[in-house]
Amino acid sequence: MKTLSALVFALVLAGLSGCMSAMPGGSSALPNVDVDPWPRRLTSGEHTFSIFQPQYERWDQGRLTGRAAVVVENPVSPEPQYGVIRFTARTEVDKETRLVTLEDLTIAEADFPTAPEGGGVYLAALRQALSAQPLRIALDRLQAEPEVERAEDPGRIVQVKNDAPRIIVSEQPALLVRIDGQPVLRHVAGTDLLRVTNTRVLLLLDRSADRYYLWLMTRWLAAPKLDGPWAAVDTPPASLQTAKEVALQSKEVGQAGVLPTVYVSTAPAELIVLKGQPALSPITGTDILEVTNTDDDLFVYTPQQEYYARLSGRWFRAGSLQGPWEFVASGDLPRDFTVTRRHRRSSQ
Repeated sequence: MKTLSALVFALVLAGLSGCMSAMPGGSSALPNVDVDPWPRRLTSGEHTFSIFQPQYERWDQGRLTGRAAVVVENPVSPEPQYGVIRFTARTEVDKETRLVTLEDLTIAEADFPTAPEGGGVYLAALRQALSAQPLRIALDRLQAEPEVERAEDPGRIVQVKNDAPRIIVSEQPALLVRIDGQPVLRHVAGTDLLRVTNTRVLLLLDRSADRYYLWLMTRWLAAPKLDGPWAAVDTPPASLQTAKEVALQSKEVGQAGVLPTVYVSTAPAELIVLKGQPALSPITGTDILEVTNTDDDLFVYTPQQEYYARLSGRWFRAGSLQGPWEFVASGDLPRDFTVTRRHRRSSQ
């Protein structure tokens, strides 16, 4: 095993105390993505609906209200239709499984700006789909929503923490791997290994050898503890290959775990990276859906069913993510984008 002195490996245990303090009993568990996945896909007749993670507005006396972005696909329309729904539902809480079932879900409003007759057909089909397939959401995720917290205790004062984060300075090439809180371990089928599930990379623990393993690009690194020191493994155990194949088959390996896609351009270019299919969230008071699973400014303007992106200070739009893209002068932007700019500043 040869030490990689050129690689400074740092794992940041980014504590989620701000969210966890709102959870009953001080639970430090993260919402289980296996039982609370988004978007949810529902079918009704020839319509397929993708409902993205709702923004919850109020949870009071067992009644939950919120709004969610919805994408509708059907064989008749060549392009997906984007819209927003507002809903209310009665909640049934199972504290053992920490799941909340939305019963008697009622869609109070639905807005599909470009759909025929305002999307009445879509609304009827979606109501039918939801009546047959109730939604279940993670209790921990629901209680961590800021709007729900304020509704439950409007007089509560939240102390803002201004503590400096851990700052790492390296004069050599370095990689920063983030873990969302303390490591959450899950057994890897067919092996004696445990996987750290709350990080996007493939990070494993072999308790019998008291050793961590990390899959980095094309090789394995190992360390006796998360803080390192990390070194390359010349002869990795066979169980590591099994664990890697399981992760690849389930598409759970993050970007730092496999080689990224490479794009070569001989002309000026920009790159937008999404973490999977676009995740959409409505922006209050507008007809705009924000794409939330990217670090770039990317939106869907529903009246035109077009994507808008702000790259290097300039705006572009296209009918699909594949383009073609065209430049949009700031003065030609839909008026709703003035709200969008305020929204982005307030969320930073």
